[in-house]
Amino acid sequence: MMSTGWFTALTHLLFYLNLWRYTLLQALVDMAGNNRPFSEWVQLENFNCPAARCPSKKPFTWVCARDGNYTYMNALGRMKCSTNAHNGNIISWTWNCGDDFHNGEYLAADLEGFTFALSQAVQLMGKMGSAWVANLITELGKQYGH
Repeated sequence: MMSTGWFTALTHLLFYLNLWRYTLLQALVDMAGNNRPFSEWVQLENFNCPAARCPSKKPFTWVCARDGNYTYMNALGRMKCSTNAHNGNIISWTWNCGDDFHNGEYLAADLEGFTFALSQAVQLMGKMGSAWVANLITELGKQYGH
């Protein structure tokens, strides 16, 4: 049985290898101008629950718990609701997908959970470009101290 440290390292390695492979394929598309500014916001739709250890694999269109507006993120590692009344770093955002695992609580995402959710959201790469996604991953690493 693998230890948690090895599993986390392996998960991150596989994610980054897959990102690197996809980045190479995406480079031709990006040359056509598909990369967006890092400050551009993208709505969180078809995005898995990134809460630490949440077993749900169902993608959601996320809304702000405080006001019910759609939520957005940018490649600078920031989150906001559509009114911008609630915003902050991704590391400080909390999540509840409705799975019984949450017991009604909003839970923080860990780096593993967020990178897994991000890896499942392949539409982000096509919509925002590989440089945008790569910058988001770099900012997440800074926020989580990696």
